[in-house]
Amino acid sequence: MAPPLTIAVAQQKGGVGKTTTTANLAHAGSRAGARILAIDLDPQGNLTRTLYDQDIPEGQPITADVLTEEGPAPLADVIVSTAWSGLDLAPTVDRDLAAVERDLTQNPRTPARVKLLHDAIQASEVAAGYDVVLIDCPPNIGALTLAALAAADRVLAVTEPTLFSADALVEIEESVARVRQHYQVPVTLSAVLVNKWRSNVIEDRHWRLSLAEQFGDLLLDPPVPQRVIISRAIQAGVSLSQMGADAKPIVELYDRHYRTLTS
Repeated sequence: MAPPLTIAVAQQKGGVGKTTTTANLAHAGSRAGARILAIDLDPQGNLTRTLYDQDIPEGQPITADVLTEEGPAPLADVIVSTAWSGLDLAPTVDRDLAAVERDLTQNPRTPARVKLLHDAIQASEVAAGYDVVLIDCPPNIGALTLAALAAADRVLAVTEPTLFSADALVEIEESVARVRQHYQVPVTLSAVLVNKWRSNVIEDRHWRLSLAEQFGDLLLDPPVPQRVIISRAIQAGVSLSQMGADAKPIVELYDRHYRTLTS
């Protein structure tokens, strides 16, 4: 059986909606009938809080345990079921993953450990269970993001239509190229998504045109608009499809982008 398609959702700048994008793409995959595994690799743990409304049980292995130097935990032991059919989660707890990142950065064996997540996803008990794996990366290009890039087939870079967010895309593109060469993995930057788009703001239109010139067909169209209903769904711990008719255009937009990313 072929391994799952693994997509890392990345951006080195915080606050652009990376975790929201990961969650909504996971919901889109679930709606499409795919078997989805979402991996929370961000020490902030926001994806875990978004998709899992329970406390992590005492003694439950978490994502950080997959990346430990001494006897890493199998990813299959980390995974928990969510409230949505076909959507599972590898959860995290803030302090533990932050400690792992510090250790990865300082440890001279980092190159070997960076591929632990890749190997964990490829393990037969995980690979056989999922069609798509979505990794929510930290908002930086540190050791955890490098681990996500080394594990991924494709990278989705999320950005806002602003100068600083657009500049950060260059570093992501360069990091993907370095990881591909250094670890001999097939990862590529496959798409760029503009989030929090305001069609009536001149600056937003300017930066979107600039991104189109820079990334061409990699730029997903249309962008995700800035809508209060998106944040309301996240805060309520529900999918957009549970938010009624007002959310339908946004639901259809994420469904469309999911199909593009996984085709």
